[in-house]
Amino acid sequence: MPPLLAEVVADPGNLLHPGALAIYVLLTAAFLAVAFVILLKVSSYEAKLIFLGLLVVVVAIGYGAFLVPGVALAPSLVKIGVILVLGGIAISVLSYLRGAPGETALPAKAATPEAPPHES
Repeated sequence: MPPLLAEVVADPGNLLHPGALAIYVLLTAAFLAVAFVILLKVSSYEAKLIFLGLLVVVVAIGYGAFLVPGVALAPSLVKIGVILVLGGIAISVLSYLRGAPGETALPAKAATPEAPPHES
């Protein structure tokens, strides 16, 4: 078995308790549901990256609590979460230094004077 698959596939004897697989499945389903809501509701890319990164780290902590350290899923997810958070911070800082608002910022409403009514 390739090393990558060996790290992800958990041996049933490696689980801490019998309900760990059910908790793993529920935690994964909750992760996907919250990630979907974040992607729909949050408007700016910076905030999406930061929120998703924090969510990935929290899920990694949950995975680490219910699976033995032999499964390298949790440390890998923490690294991915940190990269997402740093990417969101980098986008935020670069858009601030550029002097332009974020790409998803609402455009300022231009003041358009109303035309006087035409008299006939």
